Amino acid sequence: MLHRMILRAAGLSSLAALVALTTPSCGPASEDPCAPGAPALLSCGVGECRAQVEACPGGEPAECVPGTPAAEEFCDGMDNDCDGNVDEDCSCAVGEEQRCYTGALSTRRIGMCRDGFQQCVTGIWTDCFHSVEPDVEVCNGLDDDCDGDVDEDCPCEDGDQKLCFGSRPEERFVAPCQEGTQVCEGGVWGKCTGDVTPAMEQCDLIDNDCDGGTDNIPACGCVGDTLGCYTGPPETMWVGPCQPGFQVCSFGKLGPCQNEVIPHPELCNGIDDDCDGTVDDEAQEGGPCETNMLGACAEGKVQCKLAEPKCIPVNVALPEICNGIDDDCDGDLDEGSFCCPDAELNGDESDVDCGGSCMNKCGTGRACLVSADCASGVCTADVCQ
Repeated sequence: MLHRMILRAAGLSSLAALVALTTPSCGPASEDPCAPGAPALLSCGVGECRAQVEACPGGEPAECVPGTPAAEEFCDGMDNDCDGNVDEDCSCAVGEEQRCYTGALSTRRIGMCRDGFQQCVTGIWTDCFHSVEPDVEVCNGLDDDCDGDVDEDCPCEDGDQKLCFGSRPEERFVAPCQEGTQVCEGGVWGKCTGDVTPAMEQCDLIDNDCDGGTDNIPACGCVGDTLGCYTGPPETMWVGPCQPGFQVCSFGKLGPCQNEVIPHPELCNGIDDDCDGTVDDEAQEGGPCETNMLGACAEGKVQCKLAEPKCIPVNVALPEICNGIDDDCDGDLDEGSFCCPDAELNGDESDVDCGGSCMNKCGTGRACLVSADCASGVCTADVCQ
């Protein structure tokens, strides 16, 4: 159960936005960070050491300096020692889950930045999945770079006003969250005032984090809400058909996880059943089948082709040889330019030595057993040369 990945059943789709992770960078690929088209921000460091600065303040290249790592992890859902892992040295109970964040503490739950989650497996915390870190600020009424300001430096006409919200769009109308206003001053938008953004959930009968659930964290117990849940591997959620479900609290206890889709063995159906990102990649092959073809091509095996099980011949048609098998799958045995009808040493035959006399020698390209069978006197790989 994802006790700490809180969401209401009516708002499950909002969690999908957490999948879009930002990729840390240590500067633009161009040698000139101020060149046209270069990134507007420089990012460096990981975890709590992650820093982000304007790439070219005043037209001059800036330097990104990461923060100083802590001596050890603090077991707080953050990467305190800046090694790319969250709470890696912290003990946990198998099956336990917690919120986590892979960016700097100053940006946690600010603007569009959001916690991810991790699970305890074999007494060790997994990676932090779906944590959302700061991105480049764009003029969209949101705090993309998680600095507490909305659309800063975006051009506007002095005196203009607009609504703004310093968090995620899906939270702006969930009480107690609400929009604020911005006024244009000096050709740029000022601070967003009057907006109420999500805070840490507390056990106070208020939906502090504006996720649609009241007091819906493990510390508060089960209080009648509907919580999100997912019992499959965390990395498979929102991959292919896999998606979380919901649990209903009744009499102080959470019920089973309903309507979730978790990984299943891959089937031949054009669907990524095991939610690994590839369709029909491990579809189980079936048993033997009849291809309705002749000779050696009659035997088949069921295989997945174009999202449907097909009977594929085990053997492909080959040139006919003298072996008592319909090698070319045309319904006839050992037909064509062959000397030996049955390839058995069973007595006199007119054209090949099969245990008796050989009156007529085999010509070039005909089947043979020994060199004496061939008019050329050379039998190689059962063919007269």
